[in-house]
Amino acid sequence: MERIHPTISACGIDCGLCPRYYTVGDSRCPGCGGTDFHLKHPSCKILNCVMRDHHVTSCSECNEFPCEIIASWDQGDSFVSHLNCLHNLSFIKKHGYDAYLENQSKRVKLLEELLQNYDHGRSKSYYCLSMTLLSIDSINQLNQWIINTDQIRTSNDIHERIETLANKDSVVLKLRKIKS
Repeated sequence: MERIHPTISACGIDCGLCPRYYTVGDSRCPGCGGTDFHLKHPSCKILNCVMRDHHVTSCSECNEFPCEIIASWDQGDSFVSHLNCLHNLSFIKKHGYDAYLENQSKRVKLLEELLQNYDHGRSKSYYCLSMTLLSIDSINQLNQWIINTDQIRTSNDIHERIETLANKDSVVLKLRKIKS
């Protein structure tokens, strides 16, 4: 089944900010439930539960949210951060997909700017993680800083600015190991 918003996963992962979503080649992920998603993630328990068992778009629409399957989903990470998953789902439940997509589009636009102009093949995962975990206020500040700074910026300048904003947000820009 194709999903209406493949950049918003059933489980709350922000696919539009995932490094695999921006990968070129066979390992590129099309986003949750996107074309050929089943080839990348054939046994996604949460997607199967959401679409096949409950016939909804995400856990946010389920009457059982948060159930035992997803209740501790934000406690560890895989190759992307799960830290905001339950927050994302709660936001969607309260404000709807359009409001979520409005914030997500700001994050995605800035991520694409960073990847295009400041990545140099080494910072994709860092930028994806940063755009996922920084507050929307910090995202807006970083975007304004990039637009308004006249000096030539390097990826090191961008990293320093992101770290400053992360410290302000009390965010650690590292993936956390999934606890067994």
